[in-house]
Order: sequence, then C-alpha cells, then structure tokens
Amino acid sequence: MIMTEKMIKAVTEIAETGTSRIWEVFNICDKHMLSPSEDMGVIAMYEESQQKMREILEQERIVEEEIKEAMKLMPHYENMQPISLDNINANGFK
Repeated sequence: MIMTEKMIKAVTEIAETGTSRIWEVFNICDKHMLSPSEDMGVIAMYEESQQKMREILEQERIVEEEIKEAMKLMPHYENMQPISLDNINANGFK
C-alpha cells in the first residue's frame, strides 16, 4: 500500500506522541480524516509495530533471566561487590 500524505501525518503523530492505546490511534485517524482504507493501513502498521515491540521485550526478558541464572552458577556470586573507581589509587589498587 502506498502511503498518502494524510497517512504519513497520522503515523508521524502516533510516533511522536508515543501512542500506546488502539483507541488513541483511532482518534488520530479520525482527526486526520483518513478514508476507510487509509485507516485500515495505519491501524495495521500500528498493530504490526506493537507485535514487534512485544517480541523484542520478551526476548530481552529471556536474556535477563538467562544472565541471572548464569550469575548464580558463579562460585563467588553471593560475595561479589561492585567495583568503585573512586577507591582505586594510581597503582590500580585500593
């Protein structure tokens, strides 16, 4: 589908406002007076982007869980302390 100027304006507004609710997308489409086919195109793009975002977030969650599990397998995980560069002297030691 070729995007019309009205569709581009609607998609731009959706992106700029960070619209995350479908009814907000409908309101923006109404505001820009899109035809039914333009409306369907914008909503389809919105739904596709939402699905991709959910997939990305799920993948990030899985990676974080795997990292936590791997850290628990490290022998000294419980005793690890964060390193502070403020406490290191010129020789590289505390």
